[in-house]
Order: sequence, then C-alpha cells, then structure tokens
Amino acid sequence: MDFSTLGGISKQPRPLDPIEIFERLPNLPTTPNDIWRGQTEALQEWHKSRKCGDILIALNTGAGKTLAGLLIAQILVNEGLDNIIYVCSTKDLVEQTSREARKVGIQHTTRLSGTQSNDLFESGKAFCITTYQVILNGLKGFINKFPPSAIIFDDAHVAESMIRDSYLIRFTYDSHKDLLKEVVDLFHPHFAELNRGQQFKACITGERQITMMAAPSGTFERKEQLIALFDKYRINLDPSLKYSYPNISDHLDVCSVLFSRGTCEITPPFLPSLSIDIFQRSIRRVYLSATLKQKSDFIRAFGRAPTISIEPKNDAGNGERAILFGGKVVDGFSVEFANKLSAKNKTLVAVPSYFIADAWKKFTSPPKAEDFTEALNNFREARTGKFLLVSRVDGIDLPDATCRAMIIDGLPAGSTLLEKFQWEFLNMRNAHALRITNRLVQLFGRINRGRKDYGTFFINGAALNAWLNNDRNLALMPDLLQQQIILGRHVQHGLDITTHESAIEFASKVIERKESWLDYYGKNIDKSEIDSDHSKKVEREKIDFQ
Repeated sequence: MDFSTLGGISKQPRPLDPIEIFERLPNLPTTPNDIWRGQTEALQEWHKSRKCGDILIALNTGAGKTLAGLLIAQILVNEGLDNIIYVCSTKDLVEQTSREARKVGIQHTTRLSGTQSNDLFESGKAFCITTYQVILNGLKGFINKFPPSAIIFDDAHVAESMIRDSYLIRFTYDSHKDLLKEVVDLFHPHFAELNRGQQFKACITGERQITMMAAPSGTFERKEQLIALFDKYRINLDPSLKYSYPNISDHLDVCSVLFSRGTCEITPPFLPSLSIDIFQRSIRRVYLSATLKQKSDFIRAFGRAPTISIEPKNDAGNGERAILFGGKVVDGFSVEFANKLSAKNKTLVAVPSYFIADAWKKFTSPPKAEDFTEALNNFREARTGKFLLVSRVDGIDLPDATCRAMIIDGLPAGSTLLEKFQWEFLNMRNAHALRITNRLVQLFGRINRGRKDYGTFFINGAALNAWLNNDRNLALMPDLLQQQIILGRHVQHGLDITTHESAIEFASKVIERKESWLDYYGKNIDKSEIDSDHSKKVEREKIDFQ
C-alpha cells in the first residue's frame, strides 16, 4: 500500500457571496437559469450587512423569497456559524421548502415530528428546516441541544400568531370537559362579584356570542388553584397542551384568562418576545415576509425594530386577479354556487373557523390535521377537485393551473379569544385592521403566486364584503390589490353580475383567457384608485423602517 501515490487534500474556500453561490449550484433540470432582479437586489443588500442582528427582507408573494432565504442559509453555513435554522409556519411548508432546496441542489436537513431527515445538520454541514413550533415550544429540547447562531424566519408575518400559540393554552367542552367545568366553577364567583355572573353563564353556554376576560386581580388570586387543577388533569402530559404550558406555568398570575362558548384560553396579555431565548441572545436573525412592512407589526411580534429593512422594488408576484362580491349576488357565493363552480374548475374555499366550515359540509370537509399534507398534495395534482381550508391564511401555495378559483368566506378576524376581546370590548380597531389586512393579502396570494399567474376570487360573508368595500380599509392594502378590488366592483356593477350563472360565466372568461377580458383588464387596471383622502391618511399613519 503506497501512500505516496495519494494526492494531498486541498481545502476549497466556500463562497460567501450569494450570487456566486447561486452560480455554483449544480446544473439540475429544475435549477432556474437566473435569479430575478428583486432577489438579486435583496441578496446583495443583505450581503453588505449580513453581520447585523435583525434584517427584514420584504418580497412580494411569489417573488422568490424562499430561494433568497435558502441562499442566505447556505452562506451562513459557509461562514462557519453553528446550527443555522430555517423556520416555516407549517409542516407542509417545511416539506415545500425542502423540495425547493432539492430543486437547486442545496444540501439541508429537515426536522419534523422529532425526527431529522439526515445527519448533515448535526455534523455542521448544512442548515435545518423546521417549524416555528419546534423553536418556540416550552420543552425546548431541540433549541437547547442545538443553540442557533442564526435563524431565518420565513413568512415572518405569521410569527406573531406562532409566538402567541406557543404561549397559550386552550381547553374546550369537547376536548377537556371536566377541566373546563372546574375552571368555570373557579371563576364564576369572580364574575358574580363584578355583577356579571349571569352574563358569564350565557357566555359559556353560547347563549350570548361574547368573549369575557377575568380581571387581573381575579386571576392573581386563583393562581395556585389553577396550578392545582392543571396538575390534577396532568396537562403537562397532554399532547395538545404540554408544549405551551411550560412557557406560562410560572406566570399564570399575570396571564389573561378568557372565556367564550365552551372554551377557555389562558395567555399573556402581551407577547413576551424579549424574554424568549432566541430573541434575547445576540444571534443573527433574518426575517422574510411579503406583508410585514409596518414597524408596529414587527415590534409587536419580535419586541424590536429591524436593524435594516430591505424592500426591493419589483413586480414579481403581482399576478392578475378577478374579484367578485357575494353581497351583490342573489344567495351569495353559497355551497350551491361552489358546487357549480367546481364542476368546471378546481375550487379552494377558505374559512376562518371550524364553526363556519361546518356550513360547507355539503361542499367538502376539511382534512384532519394528520392527513392535511397528503390531502393538499392530492388536490394539487388532481385535474378537478375541492378543498376546504380552515383558519389558514398562509403557507398554502397553489400556483398556476394548480388552482384558479377561490372562495373566501368570512372575515379572518382572529382565532384567539384575546384578539376577539380586543376587537369586541377594547375597540382596538386600528391594530386589528392591520392584522386583518395582512391576513387578507396572504389569502389573495394562495392561488396567485407570480406575475404571469391569474385567478378568480369570490368574496362571501357580510362582514368580509363590508370590510373590503370600505375604502379606509382598502387603503391599507398593496396598490395592485386595491386596484383589482375596485376594478372588480366596477365590472360587477357594469355587467350586472348578480346571479350564480353570471358569476360562473365571468369566471370562465377569465380562466379561459378570453381576449375581451384581457384587453379590458390591461387598459383599466391602472385607472382603479381609491379616494386620495383615504390614501393620504394611511400614508400619514405609516412609519418608515428607515
């Protein structure tokens, strides 16, 4: 055995420039020939300041922020930082992001359900793609074992709700009947002392559609009794509660306790973002978002303003949308309409709650959580089909022919009782309007993913129709979406689209790319503008990151 025949080991320097990394990617059939202007500008700006602690990159939905984030993660690995983590809002998005990485030949590890796909992350050779829940849950097993040097937050606009869910325990009549009964009995004397005892009973039974919150003193006085009840029912072992309970168990006395229709939720009144280890420590954080552009939204979620905000000017992701309003249609965009529509077009229906989803059971039922990814992939690949999306405004990508018809039923006003209490009782309209805007922008991006994409959208439900027909609300939205909504109003009024048949005929003109529609849209989309007074008011209220 002659070792002298072996060549020496040469160590190639690993590139740190994002464009150079892209150019060195394997020449796979699925690798894009080039990256878009917006991606290039974002990556170059990030590269100049990559050692800063908190950098926000805002790219339109469909403008390629995932590829930008993957390249950034690879640069951080090349730089030699330990435990680079790329977080997504759902398991489906983890798998989708992993597919995007494989398409361009970027090595990575995924972590789902406690299992890592390979040992590349543990050996320091690649970054890990996982969910927000993994890095935020109170058991902290993964984050303690692999303390990150940098985290990429994909879809950072959902981080506020992800953090909220990690600091919230919810138990209901259906899921924890005995526990709920004992907690209700514990707090009933408190509400009686406030002369609201009967109102509390009506709230719990659902006789009145209200949300009630215990006074801080009432919660403070009952902390030890709450802990005893939670120990009694061993919620530290409950699969639905054990991950969030440790985050609040030592702070129950300062949490909000809320009740509504067979449900109790316990959560901090304000997100304790700065007390979370991944935000306390001096690590690099990169935030990728399509809609998180206002300083107040960012600070509310992360407890800080970004050090740098990068927002390239580009029109990638600005697809064509044709929008009709059910408030102008006889019987609205009902289950009957959806079944007619889906006979010719794959149809996605999005609703904000399972309560509303129940009204759609004659159209289709939502998949169970454990079947969600498989069911969604089946819908993606099918030529025809129906899909019901419940309380999910992001993380579902159905581009191009995957789906071109979507019904949005109901205002996405929030899924937590605290948010409903803030809206109903505290009248926090301005902050809530921004949240609703972000959710609606995300919903409109589910089947419209790029500049060449197009689709039809049907707005259902009195509250949602009223919200989108209020120009003060509309002024909060991106310019193109404003224009598309106003154009939809004009078309619907001018063509008298007031029946199911005329709405389906209109959808066919759009989806079949009829020349008359394309010509009309092209000539008129830039002419659709809201009243300048509303626009000026919104501009005055905006705070520039710079």
